[in-house]
Amino acid sequence: MQEGFVKINNIPTKIITFGRWITEKSNGKGEKIILVVPGNPGIPEFYKEFMEILHKKHKCAVWAIGYSGHEDYRQKNINTKFPKPIGLREQINQKVLFLKEYVPEDAELHIIGHSIGTYMTLELLKEPSIEKRIFKTYLLFPTFERMIDTPNGKFLHRFVRPILPIILFLSWLFSILPRMISLNLLSAYMFLRGMPSSYRETIYNLINRNILEQVFFLAFQELEQVRERDNENIKNNVHRVHILYSEVDKWALGDFYTNIKNDFPNIIARTSRYDHAFIFNENQEVADIVSKWIGDNKSD
Repeated sequence: MQEGFVKINNIPTKIITFGRWITEKSNGKGEKIILVVPGNPGIPEFYKEFMEILHKKHKCAVWAIGYSGHEDYRQKNINTKFPKPIGLREQINQKVLFLKEYVPEDAELHIIGHSIGTYMTLELLKEPSIEKRIFKTYLLFPTFERMIDTPNGKFLHRFVRPILPIILFLSWLFSILPRMISLNLLSAYMFLRGMPSSYRETIYNLINRNILEQVFFLAFQELEQVRERDNENIKNNVHRVHILYSEVDKWALGDFYTNIKNDFPNIIARTSRYDHAFIFNENQEVADIVSKWIGDNKSD
């Protein structure tokens, strides 16, 4: 496993890889590359266990690209001014530039999008220079339609948005506490939520006013811009779209799965009872589903 920052549009962006690093020599024509596009917050560290499972299974390069502005790169002594809030379209453009720069045109590229990463992945299929590089896509717990109508979307819009200044102030207070006190408070919270302690450091780094401003700025844009499902795009790419829904996902409505199966009978899609944030406790289960899809690309 390797990790580091690359500059995209002069903004440091976190990359994590299993297998070869992004600038190392390609393994040859038709090299298989699996790229993970995270949900929001776009922090690839959350996907390490998931990526490692896929790497061991498929023996190929597995990469994850973070969201620009969602990491405190100053901790890595990168001397760059923290960027202004980066919106949804710009985050998608960052992925386009990354793919053009680092993914060989003859690679067999598989893209796994999670949450709003599914919307970004579908948008990548609309980019002519990128679309031809994408072999298959796997959309996990998608948020590519009517986000503001979902239970979590309504909560974010009605209750979180009005008190965002208070949330940012509290995050600042958290950041100035002695580190040991902050970590103990965070450990208690994670224990109550059933979250593995191995993610504690990553979440601690996330609770940063500058980063949370980026996260919420993007989230509110998602609510405004992710409206009706892009049926034309899905129709054009139905042969390479795989979707995993969850019956307990509060970022979705109960009819999302049923509707898409009715509208596209041949689409490979299934439902589950896994958590939207599967990365905390269900990496193996979700990786098994994705691995089967990558392996045969035929069966549901």
